[in-house]
Amino acid sequence: MTAAQVPIPQVFDSYAWLEDADVSVGASTPLARVFTQGETTTVISKHSRNGANLDILATYGSGLIGVVHGLVPVGATGLTIDISAGGALAGGVLQSKDGFDAVVVNASSTNFIWFKQDGTIEVVDDSTTPPSGVAVYIGAAITNGSSVTSIDLSGVVYIYGGIPYRETTDPTQPTDSPPSTWIGLTKTDDGTYLFDGTTYSPVVETTSETVVAHATDYAITESES
Repeated sequence: MTAAQVPIPQVFDSYAWLEDADVSVGASTPLARVFTQGETTTVISKHSRNGANLDILATYGSGLIGVVHGLVPVGATGLTIDISAGGALAGGVLQSKDGFDAVVVNASSTNFIWFKQDGTIEVVDDSTTPPSGVAVYIGAAITNGSSVTSIDLSGVVYIYGGIPYRETTDPTQPTDSPPSTWIGLTKTDDGTYLFDGTTYSPVVETTSETVVAHATDYAITESES
Protein backbone atom coordinates (compact mmCIF):
# COMPACT_ATOMS: atom_id res chain seq x y z
CA MET A 1 0.00 0.00 0.00
CA THR A 2 1.08 3.60 -0.51
CA ALA A 3 1.83 6.02 2.33
CA ALA A 4 -1.60 7.59 1.89
CA GLN A 5 -3.28 4.19 2.35
CA VAL A 6 -1.66 3.28 5.67
CA PRO A 7 -1.58 4.96 9.11
CA ILE A 8 0.85 7.85 9.39
CA PRO A 9 3.86 7.37 11.71
CA GLN A 10 2.94 7.78 15.36
CA VAL A 11 4.79 9.94 17.87
CA PHE A 12 4.85 9.84 21.66
CA ASP A 13 4.31 13.11 23.49
CA SER A 14 2.86 12.07 26.86
CA TYR A 15 5.97 12.96 28.79
CA ALA A 16 6.22 12.03 32.45
CA TRP A 17 7.57 14.37 35.12
CA LEU A 18 9.94 13.25 37.85
CA GLU A 19 8.28 15.60 40.30
CA ASP A 20 4.99 13.74 39.88
CA ALA A 21 6.62 10.49 41.02
CA ASP A 22 8.81 11.78 43.85
CA VAL A 23 7.73 14.06 46.67
CA SER A 24 11.26 14.52 48.04
CA VAL A 25 13.30 17.67 47.71
CA GLY A 26 15.17 18.05 44.43
CA ALA A 27 12.90 15.62 42.59
CA SER A 28 13.87 16.96 39.19
CA THR A 29 17.61 16.34 39.59
CA PRO A 30 18.88 13.67 37.14
CA LEU A 31 20.11 11.20 39.74
CA ALA A 32 18.70 7.86 40.92
CA ARG A 33 17.50 7.82 44.51
CA VAL A 34 19.76 5.83 46.85
CA PHE A 35 18.30 3.53 49.51
CA THR A 36 19.81 3.26 52.98
CA GLN A 37 19.58 0.37 55.41
CA GLY A 38 16.51 0.57 57.60
CA GLU A 39 14.79 3.16 55.45
CA THR A 40 10.97 2.84 55.45
CA THR A 41 8.84 5.94 54.88
CA THR A 42 10.55 7.13 51.67
CA VAL A 43 10.96 3.75 49.93
CA ILE A 44 7.77 4.01 47.85
CA SER A 45 8.59 7.54 46.73
CA LYS A 46 12.12 6.58 45.71
CA HIS A 47 10.95 3.48 43.85
CA SER A 48 8.36 5.55 41.99
CA ARG A 49 10.91 8.17 41.09
CA ASN A 50 13.51 5.67 39.85
CA GLY A 51 10.89 3.86 37.78
CA ALA A 52 9.70 7.13 36.25
CA ASN A 53 13.30 7.98 35.43
CA LEU A 54 13.62 4.78 33.37
CA ASP A 55 10.41 5.58 31.50
CA ILE A 56 11.60 9.09 30.76
CA LEU A 57 15.00 7.84 29.57
CA ALA A 58 13.25 5.54 27.09
CA THR A 59 11.09 8.42 25.86
CA TYR A 60 13.81 11.05 25.68
CA GLY A 61 16.33 8.58 24.28
CA SER A 62 14.17 7.78 21.28
CA GLY A 63 10.83 9.55 21.42
CA LEU A 64 9.75 6.98 18.88
CA ILE A 65 6.85 4.64 18.35
CA GLY A 66 7.71 1.59 16.29
CA VAL A 67 8.61 -2.08 16.11
CA VAL A 68 12.07 -3.12 17.30
CA HIS A 69 11.81 -6.84 16.57
CA GLY A 70 9.19 -9.48 15.80
CA LEU A 71 5.45 -8.70 16.09
CA VAL A 72 4.80 -10.06 12.60
CA PRO A 73 1.16 -10.91 11.80
CA VAL A 74 0.39 -13.99 9.68
CA GLY A 75 -2.87 -15.41 8.43
CA ALA A 76 -4.24 -18.28 10.52
CA THR A 77 -7.49 -20.24 10.31
CA GLY A 78 -10.44 -18.49 8.72
CA LEU A 79 -10.81 -14.88 9.79
CA THR A 80 -8.01 -14.95 12.36
CA ILE A 81 -4.35 -14.02 12.49
CA ASP A 82 -1.40 -14.99 14.67
CA ILE A 83 1.23 -12.46 15.74
CA SER A 84 4.79 -13.47 16.61
CA ALA A 85 6.55 -12.56 19.83
CA GLY A 86 8.42 -9.28 19.74
CA GLY A 87 9.09 -5.87 21.16
CA ALA A 88 8.43 -2.23 20.37
CA LEU A 89 8.88 1.28 21.70
CA ALA A 90 5.78 3.22 22.67
CA GLY A 91 6.67 5.73 25.36
CA GLY A 92 8.75 2.96 26.93
CA VAL A 93 9.40 -0.71 26.27
CA LEU A 94 6.39 -2.70 25.01
CA GLN A 95 6.78 -6.48 24.63
CA SER A 96 4.89 -9.70 24.08
CA LYS A 97 7.03 -12.75 24.89
CA ASP A 98 4.42 -15.25 23.69
CA GLY A 99 2.85 -13.30 20.84
CA PHE A 100 -0.86 -13.55 20.09
CA ASP A 101 -2.90 -16.42 18.64
CA ALA A 102 -6.22 -16.43 16.80
CA VAL A 103 -6.81 -12.68 16.76
CA VAL A 104 -10.17 -12.15 15.05
CA VAL A 105 -10.30 -9.85 12.02
CA ASN A 106 -13.22 -8.53 9.97
CA ALA A 107 -14.48 -10.12 6.74
CA SER A 108 -14.03 -8.41 3.35
CA SER A 109 -11.91 -5.66 4.85
CA THR A 110 -8.48 -4.12 5.27
CA ASN A 111 -7.83 -4.72 8.96
CA PHE A 112 -5.24 -2.37 10.44
CA ILE A 113 -3.55 -4.08 13.40
CA TRP A 114 -2.25 -2.18 16.44
CA PHE A 115 -0.24 -3.29 19.48
CA LYS A 116 -1.41 -1.05 22.30
CA GLN A 117 0.55 0.29 25.25
CA ASP A 118 -1.63 -1.73 27.62
CA GLY A 119 -0.31 -4.93 25.98
CA THR A 120 -3.41 -5.78 23.93
CA ILE A 121 -4.08 -6.02 20.20
CA GLU A 122 -6.73 -3.86 18.58
CA VAL A 123 -7.97 -4.39 15.01
CA VAL A 124 -9.34 -1.31 13.24
CA ASP A 125 -11.75 -2.07 10.41
CA ASP A 126 -11.03 -0.25 7.11
CA SER A 127 -9.67 2.92 8.73
CA THR A 128 -6.14 4.27 9.13
CA THR A 129 -7.19 6.20 12.25
CA PRO A 130 -5.25 4.85 15.26
CA PRO A 131 -7.14 3.48 18.26
CA SER A 132 -7.36 5.58 21.40
CA GLY A 133 -4.25 5.77 23.56
CA VAL A 134 -0.67 4.98 22.55
CA ALA A 135 -0.33 2.16 20.01
CA VAL A 136 2.18 0.68 17.55
CA TYR A 137 1.02 -0.13 14.02
CA ILE A 138 2.21 -3.63 13.04
CA GLY A 139 0.51 -4.34 9.70
CA ALA A 140 -2.71 -4.93 7.81
CA ALA A 141 -4.66 -8.14 7.19
CA ILE A 142 -6.58 -8.15 3.91
CA THR A 143 -9.61 -10.46 3.96
CA ASN A 144 -12.37 -11.79 1.78
CA GLY A 145 -15.62 -13.15 3.15
CA SER A 146 -14.09 -16.14 4.87
CA SER A 147 -10.31 -15.90 5.21
CA VAL A 148 -7.17 -13.77 5.29
CA THR A 149 -5.92 -13.38 1.71
CA SER A 150 -2.74 -11.39 2.44
CA ILE A 151 -0.72 -9.50 5.03
CA ASP A 152 0.63 -6.07 4.09
CA LEU A 153 3.47 -4.57 6.15
CA SER A 154 3.56 -1.30 4.21
CA GLY A 155 3.82 1.65 6.56
CA VAL A 156 5.00 -0.32 9.58
CA VAL A 157 7.69 1.76 11.30
CA TYR A 158 10.72 -0.28 12.34
CA ILE A 159 13.40 1.16 14.60
CA TYR A 160 16.83 0.07 13.39
CA GLY A 161 19.80 1.50 15.27
CA GLY A 162 17.58 4.22 16.66
CA ILE A 163 16.42 5.28 13.19
CA PRO A 164 12.74 4.92 12.21
CA TYR A 165 12.36 3.19 8.85
CA ARG A 166 9.35 2.02 6.83
CA GLU A 167 8.52 0.85 3.32
CA THR A 168 5.54 1.74 1.12
CA THR A 169 4.53 1.07 -2.49
CA ASP A 170 4.45 4.72 -3.54
CA PRO A 171 5.83 5.02 -7.09
CA THR A 172 7.80 8.11 -6.08
CA GLN A 173 7.87 10.37 -3.01
CA PRO A 174 5.37 9.48 -0.24
CA THR A 175 2.20 11.54 -0.34
CA ASP A 176 1.27 11.45 3.35
CA SER A 177 1.99 14.07 6.01
CA PRO A 178 3.64 12.62 9.15
CA PRO A 179 3.64 14.66 12.38
CA SER A 180 6.13 17.53 12.52
CA THR A 181 7.89 15.83 15.43
CA TRP A 182 8.60 12.67 13.39
CA ILE A 183 11.87 12.31 11.50
CA GLY A 184 12.52 9.10 9.61
CA LEU A 185 13.16 7.21 6.38
CA THR A 186 10.62 5.83 3.93
CA LYS A 187 11.63 3.49 1.10
CA THR A 188 9.35 3.64 -1.95
CA ASP A 189 9.48 2.04 -5.39
CA ASP A 190 11.97 4.57 -6.74
CA GLY A 191 14.19 5.38 -3.77
CA THR A 192 14.49 6.31 -0.11
CA TYR A 193 13.17 9.57 1.31
CA LEU A 194 13.94 11.41 4.53
CA PHE A 195 11.11 13.24 6.26
CA ASP A 196 12.59 16.11 8.28
CA GLY A 197 9.47 17.16 10.15
CA THR A 198 8.26 19.31 7.29
CA THR A 199 9.01 17.81 3.89
CA TYR A 200 10.36 14.69 2.19
CA SER A 201 13.76 14.82 0.51
CA PRO A 202 15.31 12.02 -1.57
CA VAL A 203 18.28 10.33 0.05
CA VAL A 204 19.16 8.13 -2.93
CA GLU A 205 17.31 7.95 -6.22
CA THR A 206 17.89 4.95 -8.47
CA THR A 207 16.86 4.73 -12.12
CA SER A 208 18.03 2.53 -14.97
CA GLU A 209 20.51 5.15 -16.13
CA THR A 210 21.49 7.36 -13.22
CA VAL A 211 22.47 7.05 -9.60
CA VAL A 212 22.22 10.37 -7.78
CA ALA A 213 23.91 10.88 -4.41
CA HIS A 214 22.29 14.03 -3.08
CA ALA A 215 24.56 14.33 -0.08
CA THR A 216 27.50 15.13 -2.37
CA ASP A 217 25.47 16.61 -5.23
CA TYR A 218 26.88 14.67 -8.14
CA ALA A 219 25.64 12.11 -10.62
CA ILE A 220 27.33 9.07 -12.09
CA THR A 221 25.83 7.75 -15.32
CA GLU A 222 26.26 4.24 -16.60
CA SER A 223 28.66 5.42 -19.29
CA GLU A 224 30.91 7.03 -16.66
CA SER A 225 30.89 4.03 -14.36
